[in-house]
Amino acid sequence: MKLTMLAGAPLAALFLLSATAPSGEEILLLGQSRAARLQEVVVSNAGPEGEWDRGTMGMAGTNLVVITPNDEVTSPARTREILSLAKLIFEDTVMVSTGQIGAWYGNGMLAGVELDYFGSADPTSRPQPGEYLGTVGRLQCLDEIGDPIDLGWVYCYDAAQLAAREAALDAGGGLDKLVFHGPVLQSSGTGTQSMFLLTSNTSVQGEVQTNGAFKLIGSDVVAPERIRSMGGSTVRGSGHSLGELVVETQAFTLPAPSGSAGHYQGLATANGTFFNQDVVIRQGAHGPETDQGILLSGVVYSTGDIVVESGALSASLTLISEGNVELGGSKNSLGAAVDGLLAWAIDDGDPETENNVVITGTANTLVGRMFAPGGRFALLGDDAVITGNVIADTILVTGDGHSIGDGTDR
Repeated sequence: MKLTMLAGAPLAALFLLSATAPSGEEILLLGQSRAARLQEVVVSNAGPEGEWDRGTMGMAGTNLVVITPNDEVTSPARTREILSLAKLIFEDTVMVSTGQIGAWYGNGMLAGVELDYFGSADPTSRPQPGEYLGTVGRLQCLDEIGDPIDLGWVYCYDAAQLAAREAALDAGGGLDKLVFHGPVLQSSGTGTQSMFLLTSNTSVQGEVQTNGAFKLIGSDVVAPERIRSMGGSTVRGSGHSLGELVVETQAFTLPAPSGSAGHYQGLATANGTFFNQDVVIRQGAHGPETDQGILLSGVVYSTGDIVVESGALSASLTLISEGNVELGGSKNSLGAAVDGLLAWAIDDGDPETENNVVITGTANTLVGRMFAPGGRFALLGDDAVITGNVIADTILVTGDGHSIGDGTDR
């Protein structure tokens, strides 16, 4: 999808591109500060041939088709700026909508969202009626005197519609992204070790939140977004670049995986990957397999522990354990198979001493949410690259050179 803008065009001219409204509107009002950021991003990209390209973000099991400027390949920082803003718009509008769009999201019917900023200059490139769910969100903000200004459209898709739309957009090229909403590190524990980062040369792109204390010891840690804690913050070392340290007064509740344990057990049973015992995963001749030679794919559910012990393993798996999950080995590349969920340790261990989800080894690349709601998540070793949310009672990060983010920096 492309949008042509005239160099130096006034901002109002950009809004005229969305003057023709689709039927079945739902007004989605964007907060003024974020609307201003969106305007700034678009205006700064205005040029004689200001073409835009499509990027797809997968968020909480919901794909978000995003229209991004064509300078994204040569400017990683700008890519993050655009995608971070798209993420905030998604959270501000779709997730909190009280209308039909919010209902679609809440009942799981919503498989995809397309943010068409400022509308497309070419109406033929827009999705046509019947290609999306009936209601269209008109994305608006209010100007300085309270009058509404159109920012573009929000189109919603079910699974079949999303597949067709992505296929159509893929024919014209585009960049796929996977972005996760919510804090990247989130712990519900209330103690002094609830969020403990003992690390150097580590990047955290996304919010950090804890019901306890935040503690950072090390050097050269970059965490530019808010760090929210109820127990205060302790920062030691040098060379850090941190966002605002916020002291909260109200505790939060950890989010849960998209499905129940029973749901994932059912998926694993149907897939032949339910195990009433510990599971050891290795790289086999034809893909990931157990130490007994059983090939693995999709959801793997164990009533015991799950241990990935080999290196150079490349797979898409969702690992659900009634015990603990250990992702060992080095240079593994693991992505979530379903619901953006990579690992869930259901067992309630001792969050101060027991690692319910632990990552060891060196240079492992992991994509997906990881849950240890009753225990501790421990990132050990060095040079891990994690894209997704880490959600636990307590979080411990040691070792050096990690990159933890929501996906907007990839």
